[in-house]
Amino acid sequence: MSHPLVHRFSLIAALVVLVSTAAASPQVVEVPRASLSTKVKAAPTNLTCDLCEFVVDIAVDIIKNKTVDGDVAALVDDVCAAILKNKTTVDIDLCKIIVNATLLDLAPLLVKGIDSLAWNVPQTVCADLFKLCLEPCCNEGTPFQPEQVHLSFNSSASLSEIRVTWVTLNDTTTSTVTWKLAASQRDPSCSTAQGGTAAGVTRTYTVGGWWGVIHSAVMSSLKPGCAYEYQVGDAVAWSNWYTYAALPANIGTTARPLNVLAIADLGYGPKGQATVAAMNKRALAGEVDVILHYGDISYADGDEHHWDIFFREIEPAASRVPYMTTPGNHELWWNFTAYRARLWMPPASDQSPGAEDPDHVGRMYYRFNVGSAAFLMLDSETWIDTADIGPRQQAWLKQELLQETSGAVTYPWGVTSPPVFLVAVHHRPLYCTGDKMQCTTFADLLREQVEPIYDAAGIDFGVSGHMHCWTRTYPVSYGGQLTGTSYADPTSPFYILNGAAGNREGNSEPPMDRPWVADVSADYGYAMFQFAADDGMMMSNMGRPVPQVVKSMLREAAGSVRDVCNITFYRSADDAVIDSAQLVKTKRRPTPPPPTSPTSSTTSSPTTSPEPSPAPTSAPTPTGAVVGGVVGGVVVVSFIAAAVYFKLKRAAAASAAAAVTAGPAAVGTTEQTPLVN
Repeated sequence: MSHPLVHRFSLIAALVVLVSTAAASPQVVEVPRASLSTKVKAAPTNLTCDLCEFVVDIAVDIIKNKTVDGDVAALVDDVCAAILKNKTTVDIDLCKIIVNATLLDLAPLLVKGIDSLAWNVPQTVCADLFKLCLEPCCNEGTPFQPEQVHLSFNSSASLSEIRVTWVTLNDTTTSTVTWKLAASQRDPSCSTAQGGTAAGVTRTYTVGGWWGVIHSAVMSSLKPGCAYEYQVGDAVAWSNWYTYAALPANIGTTARPLNVLAIADLGYGPKGQATVAAMNKRALAGEVDVILHYGDISYADGDEHHWDIFFREIEPAASRVPYMTTPGNHELWWNFTAYRARLWMPPASDQSPGAEDPDHVGRMYYRFNVGSAAFLMLDSETWIDTADIGPRQQAWLKQELLQETSGAVTYPWGVTSPPVFLVAVHHRPLYCTGDKMQCTTFADLLREQVEPIYDAAGIDFGVSGHMHCWTRTYPVSYGGQLTGTSYADPTSPFYILNGAAGNREGNSEPPMDRPWVADVSADYGYAMFQFAADDGMMMSNMGRPVPQVVKSMLREAAGSVRDVCNITFYRSADDAVIDSAQLVKTKRRPTPPPPTSPTSSTTSSPTTSPEPSPAPTSAPTPTGAVVGGVVGGVVVVSFIAAAVYFKLKRAAAASAAAAVTAGPAAVGTTEQTPLVN
């Protein structure tokens, strides 16, 4: 939930000065000060990765070990004199002025930024900013060995295809997935299931100094309810064999409930380990069908190898269960480049998927259906760390919900009826308590943008994270109006905020100071959603006799249908139940009129830009004064732009909300939308 832009710029603003003034330094450098660890090291003759890390390491010692401003100034004098030993007095004096001013003004922010981001500061600064160092994904001794294997649904409307993604250090001749019926499979109906082999594609990115290759391929023609074994790689190196059980045709019913594990704000570090262990344990035991991770994935925050650590940690679960994601604010580094490259989700219906959609443009938001449940996966983020679900997503969302509730889409495994459960998923919450900026300013904007759509379309509940806690609301309608305290046939959505999985920033319990708050917790934990629609209500062309369908329709008419979603929040350390609720629906949702939402404003919003170009092979060599000025200017301009943008968005959204009360807007009305939200 922290603000990575602030930490990023405050840290860079000071460190860049020291590094850029050390363009050449062949002499031995010694800084003998009591409050600074003695550094005696032969620095390289050119501006290399080693020299960059050496100078940044000195800067970090100055910042973290300073006692009083006078000591800092004296230390800086020594550093400038040592590094610029063969330079002119003017150069040394300029170094002292710039570095003193930067360190003395920004030291408190720098310390906070370093501690919060958990960077290997010398390596990350020199890789991210100066492009001098590399952060290898994998063991350099086995450059072709696949690792970080994870699954995702390849299509929003097909469970017979599963995408497999993995990483190697160096590129391979081929990228292949091969699969076969699992040796443990005993179901006679699976005897005709076939294995196969499929070629994949590769891509990479270079921002942050990341070194690695991402591979992706699709297993297809999987038979419902059958278990498969698969491996990835090529002739040089294959992975181990993994297991994936294709979901059965009656998934999401009373006979076979759909079990979804839900998390957000999960980091690679110690505070997330209990949740990672619980998630892996449940997945390996076959207790999870799908994992939702709705933002703040790994807490890499620009230190790219932290992504690799995280994906290795979750591989036992993610290689066995589809791992479906949305972006969070901690993925904003380099305009969400790592997120878009590593996490390949189904394409949204308003995007042409292309051959492999290499820029990932349409995959920041999407829909997927599993049995009785439909999940609307939204992008609530901008590259300047503000909340926004912009006009393009709103238009797409309205169209998707209209199709879902009218049955005008193709459903997996031959299901022909609309989903019983509609769930909206995004990182930032519509409802939370405690933090004024997040729970009032940003939450107000998101409610103005999408809550009328949720209400009109009959969304059952929304799921979000961002705040590091657990919060369950009662059913609420647009503007925070409490509509009841029962989850039996609620007339409006309720909201689950679950950002409690565990990360370096820690958890805190929010106040219960709003009438719509049902329960809160600061425990580190995860949620389980169990969807069980009335066994006959999911009209299917596969494995469900027509008399049972007719019988279920008669039960609905008599008011005896019971569709249930059990919601449970578990403490990760011991799997103790901390909170639970049960959504009960005794009648099917009637097909509503076209959903309405605020008419979009012509105000442009920050959008996800195309992936940044690869870094130049030659290292930049700007002067400290110029770079420091540029960084400072970027900070000022970014936050002024954010303030102006947000004010305009609020005004436009408020005006649009007023328009909603005047009458519904038809789905499909023309909207001026940005290329990508």
